Amino acid sequence: MGNNKKIILDTDIGGDIDDAACLAYLLKHPNCDLIGITTVCGYPVERAMIADAICKVAGKTIPIFPGLDPRTPNGWYPAPEGAVKLKNWEHSKTLIILK
Repeated sequence: MGNNKKIILDTDIGGDIDDAACLAYLLKHPNCDLIGITTVCGYPVERAMIADAICKVAGKTIPIFPGLDPRTPNGWYPAPEGAVKLKNWEHSKTLIILK
């Protein structure tokens, strides 16, 4: 961990594959020290659970902080499609929520 880069991933994971691929890459990269994940946009708690499920598959425990506002400024953001599959994957249901 001496020369590793400390990374915090801010993500709207759960829709397109790009954020999940990024998270998987960071979890396995030998020079990355993923120190935290934050989730944003609509349904941030569900998005945090998706991120946690991916971390668990990789055998990692990473602090995950869901965002507080479940909507974007225009008041609408789609639910993450990936959340419907959470029943098939181990994940935390209690995450760190700062108020």
